[in-house]
Amino acid sequence: RAMVWHSHDRSSMYELKRSYADHELVMRLLGYRAFPRLTGLAKSWVQMSGKLMDAVWRENRSPTEKVRLLLRVLVVTSARHVGSYLGAQAAIHHSPWWRRVDNLLRKEV
Repeated sequence: RAMVWHSHDRSSMYELKRSYADHELVMRLLGYRAFPRLTGLAKSWVQMSGKLMDAVWRENRSPTEKVRLLLRVLVVTSARHVGSYLGAQAAIHHSPWWRRVDNLLRKEV
């Protein structure tokens, strides 16, 4: 009956890079893209952000803390979704531009 609160305080850049690396690997190994189209990415981002923002809104926190957390939700969910999309794209495309993106986003992950 015990409840555990588990969280990580990682930067949004870390979330982007981690999501990028995860989704590049999934696409390369399994051929799966979470977001084959940008419309799917946008829809998923709206849904996920909405659920997380609703959870933050219902917490017993000060208005200032709620606003800070609501903004963080938007930034982190954006980073994760963009990283997912870019990772899958990098697995498909092999141009010098994508190699530069890959080198940049794989650092420190």
